[in-house]
Amino acid sequence: MNQTQFQAGYILDGIKDSLKRLDKPKEVKGLLNQLSCFDIETNCNISVKSSDSFVSVIHNLIVRGIPTRPSIFIENEFLEIFQKFKKDDSDFTKLLGNIKYESKLSEEEQNCIFSALHIIDPRLKINELNYNVELESNFEKDFIFEFLPKNNLAFVQQLLEGQRKLNTIVTSEIGQAFHSQRVDFSYEFPYLLEDQIEIYAEKKVKSFNQGLIVEIDGAKFHTNPSQAQLDNFRDKSTKETKWITKRITDFNQTDFANWIKRSNSLKIIGNNYEKELKDNWLDILQLTLSPFAIARVQKTIIELVHSNNLDLNAKQWSILAIERDVPCAALAIEDLRQHFQHLFVLAGKEQNFPKIDLQILSTEEFATSKLHKTKPELIENFRTEKEFDLIIDISILQRRGILKATNIFYGK
Repeated sequence: MNQTQFQAGYILDGIKDSLKRLDKPKEVKGLLNQLSCFDIETNCNISVKSSDSFVSVIHNLIVRGIPTRPSIFIENEFLEIFQKFKKDDSDFTKLLGNIKYESKLSEEEQNCIFSALHIIDPRLKINELNYNVELESNFEKDFIFEFLPKNNLAFVQQLLEGQRKLNTIVTSEIGQAFHSQRVDFSYEFPYLLEDQIEIYAEKKVKSFNQGLIVEIDGAKFHTNPSQAQLDNFRDKSTKETKWITKRITDFNQTDFANWIKRSNSLKIIGNNYEKELKDNWLDILQLTLSPFAIARVQKTIIELVHSNNLDLNAKQWSILAIERDVPCAALAIEDLRQHFQHLFVLAGKEQNFPKIDLQILSTEEFATSKLHKTKPELIENFRTEKEFDLIIDISILQRRGILKATNIFYGK
């Protein structure tokens, strides 16, 4: 499978307006930046690009901001379905020729919107059978499956990335010195921080994300003088990029649990982990996160068209969308169809966007979502011999690589 990281995201006017009112610009910007980054894993070669100008125009609309405003069609759909926004019909807005949507969210709902940006899937219960991260020692296993749950940190299991390359953390100048080295676990905090730097006698403000490295090894391993010297060098090198290293050699003596619980962002993530996916919280998640998922689906389809893996001149595309949390595929594809049809008309081109045969699979929590135009089938109940031109398996709440794949589907 080929893995590529992309950036794309939509944010509704009313959601952006609500976040501005909270007066947390650095926190919000960091959260939105992280949500706009996502990975695609595919067996298709998407590195070769065609020169189709129509595809390029649509692509630019999707990635013109991180995140950017969605189409009027998307805004109107969310307005009509959730009734949490209103159109700005003021004389000033009309005079400017603008189309703007305002928030009708309460103060409590605005705080919930901010919380919803701190993604975690409360349905995931990690154990040795479903954990997809390779653990190199029993000490690491005890840390993930015993220490974290016992200290009310089970949600951290979803956050820690295993075996990240050290040269992607340290400065580029010394990255070569750590070419083949990895860290046990890592996590990049979402909030942006600022630091003053001086370049050619000119002071500038640099934004950065602080990161956490967790090294899990027995005390005996680190009493080796050469290993201790290497540890010190690694810690000093990562500190230069504002990353913090926590070394755990004894579960009874470490302050790791208390240290983690002091993080403001992790407190919110931990609270989200305890919430049930229902009622108003379910609506808040969809208002906040579905637009990001819509942008991801559109970016993915555009990449496949741009690389000639999907034929824009085909009469029909058969698509299976596996939505593991917030609904997105139907709106994403309809919005994309409208974009292309408008372009074809403007260019005087007698062409139609392919007819879409779309099958959506959902989870029990989101199956009754107001965003679904037709009732989806549950993922675990789906059985078919049908072949699809495209299968999209998408999740916003789940992080890549944490859980072993289940309910795997195959297309052409």
